[in-house]
Amino acid sequence: MYKLYIDESGKNTLTKILSYAPHFAVAGVMVHDLADDFIKRRADQIKFKYWGGTKITFHTNDMRNLKGDFSIFKGQPDLYYKFQNDFKEFIRCSQFKLLWVGTNKISYLDNNPPIKHVVNNNYSKQITTHEKKLTQNTFRRLWEIYLSDLVSAKTKQYGWCAIYEFI
Repeated sequence: MYKLYIDESGKNTLTKILSYAPHFAVAGVMVHDLADDFIKRRADQIKFKYWGGTKITFHTNDMRNLKGDFSIFKGQPDLYYKFQNDFKEFIRCSQFKLLWVGTNKISYLDNNPPIKHVVNNNYSKQITTHEKKLTQNTFRRLWEIYLSDLVSAKTKQYGWCAIYEFI
């Protein structure tokens, strides 16, 4: 049996879309029950090794920018290098699949003139409805990919990671 752990990235807003970050994405990590315990134990080992406890969350933005819990690596490039190597090895050995669905909101509006009209004319109630629909469709597509993978014979044939894009 496989579990799916889901998180979103970006905002589903259709107004004031940032040109350098126009995407709304949902990712799911598909983990087999047999790998689930290993992943949890190994993540906790890494957390304990560097922080002395396990209440750390591996947020990519914090890891990349050395913010929050990861500020311990500022001014310690050797320690950060060791952490990066431990983390990369953890990811390599984790035996999961990454499922990803993303929407470029600028293209989405360009391809949906009625929705673009609503946004351009600031019909706020209708904008909220379209934003919710965008979120629902993105999550639904991720769910479809997950279910199709479960029933597919390919589930046993993949390597450690499968990436799907839906733009």
